[in-house]
Amino acid sequence: MSDGETLTEKHEAVELDERTKTVCIHNLEIREPEVYDYLAEREIEHRPEVVRQALRMGVQGLQSMRVGRDLDYVQKEFAQLGRQMDDMLAETRNEIEARVSAQIDPDKRDSFGAKLTELVASAKQGFNDLLDTVKTGVEEDFDPAKEHSYTGQMKRRLDEVKEYVDKQFDASYEDGHVGRFLKDIKGYLGPNGAMQTTLEERLSVSQDGSPLALLKNDILTEIQSLRDAVIGEQAVEEKTIEKGYKFEEEVEGKLRELAKPDGDVVEDISTEAVAGSKLGDFLVTRAQGGKMVVEARDRQSISTPAALEDLRQAMDNTQADWGILVSKRPEALSQDARPFNVFPGSRIICAYGDAGDVFDVAYRWARFELLAEEAEAAELDPSVVREQTEAIKQAVKTFAQLKKQTTTINNAAAKINSVADEIKGQIDTAREIIEAHLEAAAQGPNEPNQPHGGS
Repeated sequence: MSDGETLTEKHEAVELDERTKTVCIHNLEIREPEVYDYLAEREIEHRPEVVRQALRMGVQGLQSMRVGRDLDYVQKEFAQLGRQMDDMLAETRNEIEARVSAQIDPDKRDSFGAKLTELVASAKQGFNDLLDTVKTGVEEDFDPAKEHSYTGQMKRRLDEVKEYVDKQFDASYEDGHVGRFLKDIKGYLGPNGAMQTTLEERLSVSQDGSPLALLKNDILTEIQSLRDAVIGEQAVEEKTIEKGYKFEEEVEGKLRELAKPDGDVVEDISTEAVAGSKLGDFLVTRAQGGKMVVEARDRQSISTPAALEDLRQAMDNTQADWGILVSKRPEALSQDARPFNVFPGSRIICAYGDAGDVFDVAYRWARFELLAEEAEAAELDPSVVREQTEAIKQAVKTFAQLKKQTTTINNAAAKINSVADEIKGQIDTAREIIEAHLEAAAQGPNEPNQPHGGS
């Protein structure tokens, strides 16, 4: 209520009828020149409705400023009042036109122009006050510094989650994920642990399941399959991958199958990147040290220079010692990489092969190279290992060429049988020499080297 306004109530001036929801105002006086002048300009029969509209708008405005939810209603009332004012102005247009000349001067306090300007300014101020109230309420609800605000509650929950995650991955917390993992690793890698036992078993070619025994058995199995095809016998059914698996999943399964006997660790790094550059698909960490990164490709065509560059970047980003790019489709590879080839910079490009047989050879090849590098670092003569791995490489290439000839196997049966027997002998000889050299290296420099025959 303004300074010039007084409110006089007589005999319970405001009566409320709860049954009819009616408000009855008796003997209510408002001494306000602006209100008087505004009503004086209205027709007598219109004044009660104008007062009711003004009272309704005032009540709605107060509620909107307090709660901030009925702004649309006030605006509609303003619009309705405007329309009613337009109707009333239309009805009294002739009278207004007669008074325009006397009321047009805005410098006169009692003129219509001055009153309208003052009314617009008052309405604008009220609207701004309402917006400020709404803005203040929104800022308080989303102030992160206030504990009970929406943002404050979300921040507190995130802090609780962070504390839980930190605790689970704290190596000093024995019941956490990392604590339990380190405890298991210590038991596995410690003296007389499972790792030591596994290494002793896997370094023997006579032990079933050792890498050298598996390599020998895999190659002999493939040669036997070729022999069966020559004489018309039914070939051994190859193991198939579950329908719907992606090539990357097939490669991962093969990698884990190859790595498990030696205790090597396989990581899926296909979603990781360094400076926007992909790391690779899989990273294999050898139990005795050394890493190899593997890229799996299922494309119609693979360029050798591009593939070698991808391997170089992947090896740099993962600090890997060797890199292997394996293609699902042999025909996608260039002639210089098909089906298997070793390139400078410790890089191998190969086809996946039937049930991963060619990829199996590439994996074991890289692992042999790591063994040779380990022997060289231990100041042993690595030439024996390297000489025999080169022999295996040539044998594998010849073996791959023989597999290509299976489409015309009936015309080349004699050649395949002869060369396959020769390959078997070369691989057995190379394996025996490698086994003897590795066993001598394991005995140490102070013990005599005693090569022995393979099983």
